[in-house]
Amino acid sequence: MKNVLYITHDGLTDQLGQSQIIPYLAGLSKSGTGITIVSSEKPKAYFEQKEKISVLLKKADIRWVPTYYSSSIPLISKLGNSKKLEKKSFEICRHEKINIVHCRGYIAALTGL
Repeated sequence: MKNVLYITHDGLTDQLGQSQIIPYLAGLSKSGTGITIVSSEKPKAYFEQKEKISVLLKKADIRWVPTYYSSSIPLISKLGNSKKLEKKSFEICRHEKINIVHCRGYIAALTGL
């Protein structure tokens, strides 16, 4: 079985995450691919929707590792958000056999490198 680490700067609790990311990866998971998602979640949306998203991902057999998104200081916050994604992604790659790293967007791609 192939194990994929999916890194996204978008949150799964955001509309984009629910309309595009989750359905796509749920379909891929049905093929027997192991999927771990590292995402950057806006705190308000996360606390309002984390249970709903957790249930969807559990049904699809997808592991979710959220980090908290910050936008308090524009450029510094972007760097901080990327560092959080990088730290979690590195920990996952260190402890699990990951065959493929997929990054959604340029910022996530920098993390994936």
